[in-house]
Amino acid sequence: MKPQRETASFVLRFTHDIWQDTEGQPRVEWRGHVCRVQDGAELRFKELAEAVLFIKESLLQLTKDCVPTTDQAYQEKAMQESFKLWERFAQNYIHLIVEAIQQTAKPSGALQKQPGGAAEQVVRPWWLLPSSELTVGGADQAHLHQQMLALQSQVEALSSKVAQLEAANTQS
Repeated sequence: MKPQRETASFVLRFTHDIWQDTEGQPRVEWRGHVCRVQDGAELRFKELAEAVLFIKESLLQLTKDCVPTTDQAYQEKAMQESFKLWERFAQNYIHLIVEAIQQTAKPSGALQKQPGGAAEQVVRPWWLLPSSELTVGGADQAHLHQQMLALQSQVEALSSKVAQLEAANTQS
């Protein structure tokens, strides 16, 4: 068993390209790179949610490696405690990202032109991943991300329908 105290450090770097489209309008594309300092594992990403997932998986694996495998109950409790960090992060993540988008878009008014909640829909779904260990990477991770976005959309549509049915039921 590893020591009970471990450190995980990450270097997060962003790069952007700015260009004009064929109509002369400015376009910006952000890309990023996150590197786990301890072993050099890295991920290049276009969506911040991918970097967050990389960090989440790394920290959860660190927790898993530090608990004895012979005591299943202890291991499950330790993992639940580790997930609390991500629950707190999930509660604040959307607000931080939307606030950053608003600050970036404020001068151009681009955010006001977006349909209601569009910015939130782009960054919200990372925490829908199952709490079990995830071992996907590269193209599989991108495919999983797209599947999560589709699932998020379906859940939102179903939630809306349930709300409509409940409202109709209370009126009867």
